[in-house]
Amino acid sequence: MRRRPRWGLPSQISQTRRELGEQPGEIVTSDGQVLGEHVGAYAYTVGQRRGLRLGRRAEDGKPRYVLRIDPVQNQVVVGSAEQLQITTLRAIRPNYIGDRPVGEVSVQLRAHGKPVEGVITASAERLTVELTQPTTGVAPGQQLVAYTGSQVVASGVIEETQ
Repeated sequence: MRRRPRWGLPSQISQTRRELGEQPGEIVTSDGQVLGEHVGAYAYTVGQRRGLRLGRRAEDGKPRYVLRIDPVQNQVVVGSAEQLQITTLRAIRPNYIGDRPVGEVSVQLRAHGKPVEGVITASAERLTVELTQPTTGVAPGQQLVAYTGSQVVASGVIEETQ
């Protein structure tokens, strides 16, 4: 009997590890304190809480989350749930439908996620959205799509979050 491949994140990580090999690096806090090591930053996602294998709790006893992945330094940066919250998005490679938008917009950050409200400023090279309420789990490389009502007015690739 032929075995069907098992798909999902664990199998994708295993496949990536086979293709790239182990690439050890540090797991650090946002202030640079080394907490542990990883075998490949490719195995982590922003917002991840489980599977960090740090071996010790945070001083306040609360869970740690992946805040960002620094591929240049090969580091996974972790911190509190509060540190995951962002209010500013900067996107590159903007696409505008009509004139460059200015003012209030709704922003879609995930295909099936709830839109969040914000204020957009736009230039030829970049767009910035200041959110009216913090959101979490947004990472560089994700797509940002801005709406006025049901009309798409802009999109871009998220380069930075704060």
